[in-house]
Amino acid sequence: MSLTPQQKKLLTLVARGLSNKAIAKELNVTSNTIESYISNLYQHFKVTGKKRLQLLEVAERQGFLEVGTVTGVCTILPELSSTENHVVTHLNRGLSAEEIAHKMFLKKKTVENHISSILRKLSVDNQLQIILVSRGKYVERTRIID
Repeated sequence: MSLTPQQKKLLTLVARGLSNKAIAKELNVTSNTIESYISNLYQHFKVTGKKRLQLLEVAERQGFLEVGTVTGVCTILPELSSTENHVVTHLNRGLSAEEIAHKMFLKKKTVENHISSILRKLSVDNQLQIILVSRGKYVERTRIID
């Protein structure tokens, strides 16, 4: 199973933790086009649930990304509180805000507030970027504003 040059480029941009908006800007296409391309990658790699982390881990295992591009050990981030680091640990396991809330005996809204705080403190745009930063991977920390 091979990838087109366009799919390889897209996978690389997703692995950098870029949002659809940022990828669209870089490739000079619309965000809707990027959503369609990424949906095709999910199908190509037979990934269900639309979790980017899972897509990247499968792509890495199959040799489409350099080993260590996304996999790694989640570390404690000193700029975050103990509770926020706990949330990051659960994000690394692929849990949703609702699942994290259940495990931590919190309300979903409380977990969402923690995630917002983590995004702000790390100066990142999305949960995949939180995971990549916690694994010591480089994340381009630029915000895309409409």
